[in-house]
Order: sequence, then structure tokens, then C-alpha cells
Amino acid sequence: MIAKYIAIAIVGAASFAAISSHADITQTFNFSTNASFSESSSVPTIPRGFFSATFSPYSGDSNDLTGFQIDWTITFSASALSKPGFEGGFSGGPGGNYLVNSVGYDGNGGSLSASASSPGGAIPLTTITVTNDRIFLTANAGLTYDPALLANILGASPLDLKWDTDFSLGYGSILSGDFSETGSVTLIYNTVPEPGTLALAGLGASVLCWLRRRKA
Repeated sequence: MIAKYIAIAIVGAASFAAISSHADITQTFNFSTNASFSESSSVPTIPRGFFSATFSPYSGDSNDLTGFQIDWTITFSASALSKPGFEGGFSGGPGGNYLVNSVGYDGNGGSLSASASSPGGAIPLTTITVTNDRIFLTANAGLTYDPALLANILGASPLDLKWDTDFSLGYGSILSGDFSETGSVTLIYNTVPEPGTLALAGLGASVLCWLRRRKA
């Protein structure tokens, strides 16, 4: 009976240690901006490269790193009031390209479009959200992405991320309008439990199996 409790304690301790040691390193950069517009025009409301962030390199044991993940989430919103006697409208959208240490990657873009239902009417708040998630596995370095990227991270070099597409908004017959953007980019270093933790879990599981066979 004592051996059983010891085995259970070992498994419990190993599970807790595995959870503790499997601490993915997460860094997030938040950003936002807004602008007003009127009359009729077509402009890059948010120019490429306006949103950028520099993240710290991976600081743990290189043997524990299984990969890293980059997550972009950006929400674009606009609303406006048409000029008297006109049915105003706007439309636009971003591409989904971004840079990781000056290397370009393709992602998802989006579009934003709305118009007034009557002359001089209001154009209600219209919103789109663009998400781009990409996982870079260490095993795929040189296969699906530049191995220099992984070498930089493991070599204590920072990781530079930059949104590399414009958000161009075209609009017509607008008395007044407002545009806003909020979002974030997150970098996650994915890690695995240390070998010692896995060995401890295996020992506890082996003892439990031995006890079950002995009881049978």
C-alpha cells in the first residue's frame, strides 16, 4: 500500500513538474491608430511598415525549443456620415503580407465596404478582423523557412516583425468619417518538458503498472 502511494506521489510530482517546465515563452505587442476622412479620395490610411515590433530572442536551452509561432490579429473599423443629398460610401482593405527579419511571408488580407442607404444618411460602424497565424517548427528549418531565422533566435538575435501591406481606404461623398485600427502581434516560443521530468513520470507509471500486475 505504501509503495502505491509513493508511486502516485511520483506521478503527481512529475505531472506538476511537466506543467511547470513546459512554460511556453509568450511576448505580445499591442498597437492602435485612428484617422478621420471626408470628401472623396483614396489614400493609404495605414502605410506598410507602420506597425512593427522587436521581440527578444529565445533564452532557454536550444534542445527544448520545438518551434515558434507568430500570431497577428488586426481589427479595422470605419463609420461615416454622407454629404447632404449624396449617398456616401467607403471601401478598402489590407493585404496579409508581413516581414520576419526582412523575409516576407504571405498571409490573409481582408476588405471593408459600406454605403449609406439614403442621401445624407449615416454609414454605420463596419468592422473586419484579419488574423494570420504561422508555426515555424525547428525540424522544418531550411524546408519551409530560412534556417537563418532559427539561427538568429538561438544566437540571441532579436526578432523583427513588420506588417508589410498598406490599408488603403477609398471613399466618396463623405461629410465626416472615422477610421480606427487595433490589434496585436504575438510571438510564442514552444518548448518541451525537460528529459529529467519525463524520466520521473515514466518511473512513477512503471511502479503503478508493477503494483497492478502484482495485485492481479
